[in-house]
Amino acid sequence: MPNTVKHSEEFRRLRWQCRRGMLELDDLLEQFLDLGYSELNAAQRHTFTTLLAAQDTQLSDWLMARATPDDPQLRDLVERIIAVAQAQW
Repeated sequence: MPNTVKHSEEFRRLRWQCRRGMLELDDLLEQFLDLGYSELNAAQRHTFTTLLAAQDTQLSDWLMARATPDDPQLRDLVERIIAVAQAQW
């Protein structure tokens, strides 16, 4: 990711929003922010912001594949976040 993006105010805000009440969520979301966020287009970045507004329990269910979001854009993003995490394992 370009250094200017990593040090932007938006990126710092997103990093803060990725810090959740569950270590597993912190790890997944921050890893995606570092490795996958820069590849998102404007609409997908907006969807990421929407995703971060979800409750921790809902995020956990989605990211641990216990449930899937009804919204197709959220569903695609969740799949992308999981794929980035799996590529690192």
